[in-house]
Amino acid sequence: MKVVLCHKSGPNKGERFVLTEDIAILGKSADCDVRIPSTYVSRQHCQITRTGQFVVVHDLSSKNGTFLNGRRVVSEAVLNHGDELSLGRIPFAVLLGDRVEEHAEHDGKEATDYVTILPSLVETIERHEPLFHGHAERICALTQQLADAMGVDPYESENLIAAASLANLAMPYVPQEILYATETLTKDQWFEIKQHPDEAVRILKDSILHPDIVAGIRHHHERYDGSGYPDGLSHGDIPWISRVVAVAESIVAMRSDRPYRKALVLEEIRREIQHHAGLLFDPEVAAAAVTLLQSQVEEI
Repeated sequence: MKVVLCHKSGPNKGERFVLTEDIAILGKSADCDVRIPSTYVSRQHCQITRTGQFVVVHDLSSKNGTFLNGRRVVSEAVLNHGDELSLGRIPFAVLLGDRVEEHAEHDGKEATDYVTILPSLVETIERHEPLFHGHAERICALTQQLADAMGVDPYESENLIAAASLANLAMPYVPQEILYATETLTKDQWFEIKQHPDEAVRILKDSILHPDIVAGIRHHHERYDGSGYPDGLSHGDIPWISRVVAVAESIVAMRSDRPYRKALVLEEIRREIQHHAGLLFDPEVAAAAVTLLQSQVEEI
């Protein structure tokens, strides 16, 4: 069976590796069958084996992990045509058998690697709306602290930070009279506010962001008790990324001056998070945030 790996992003996007042997070692070492010179890739990262009709990937105790369709390969996993195989942060399309050529044109059409486009997208948000200046950076920093406190896997952490940085991508589309309102919003104004998650998804529709990131962005205003938007999801139906970003964003928002109130102090924020744990916020994430806020020395 013909096995081809195709770079999905970055400067080598579209480059292909044809595996000609039944056993191939992938890594950054010069003696690997497929050499991938990246700091994210271990010297001998993973092994791909052809056995009859099956193609199997084995992780070789790599530092940054081998992932198949977003899930870490603990020992080994069977590859199928169209799968995404990632070595650390380096994603490849898996092309197998006679179906390799039918995807030759499609594989090069993805947008630029999101690692390179995130800074420009965040800059766009802050340039168009001063109210959010530095907002994404603070949410990302707090999200990373929460991820570290909860022992989040590095790959999941990367997706988490990406979603946190773009959570308010579409807020500049919200009219300024709503963003700077000093009184309770009307029903129509709330409707405008609630459109920004779907607007963000529309902006990102041609990107190569992992689906978990896009879902995390769309649902970061859902609430644990089902009172949020856009879909009124609750508990475990809310994407895990959204549950973490919701807490981080709420803390940063409470710590910021708003037209209708002054910023809260850390102890007030801690009490708010603790009070709404299991109601608005995932209790596990809220508990990690409360612990973090209790030990917080630097300003958020």
